[in-house]
Amino acid sequence: RRLLFLLLFAVPAAAQTVPPRGSDATFDVAAWNVTFFGYPSAGPSNDVLQRQNVGAVVRQAGIDLWAMQEMTDTAAWQTLLADLAADGYAGVLGPSVSS
Repeated sequence: RRLLFLLLFAVPAAAQTVPPRGSDATFDVAAWNVTFFGYPSAGPSNDVLQRQNVGAVVRQAGIDLWAMQEMTDTAAWQTLLADLAADGYAGVLGPSVSS
């Protein structure tokens, strides 16, 4: 029998470490609305800090598969993927957006 866990959690922007949520014994999935990722006029004003914080959460949480929403800037998304590639992460950005 296979188990699937959906783990949702909030991490304050000022957090520097995130407690691991996933485990090696399970396939862990999480969804995260990142809120206007890479779009400072509508979301957080510091794109670099936002990308660093998202990368820190992804690395530290121990989640196997992420579903992220509001990834609004393709270049910022590609930079995040490049930052995470050394940790074995890859990703696909969906083709449609809404306003």
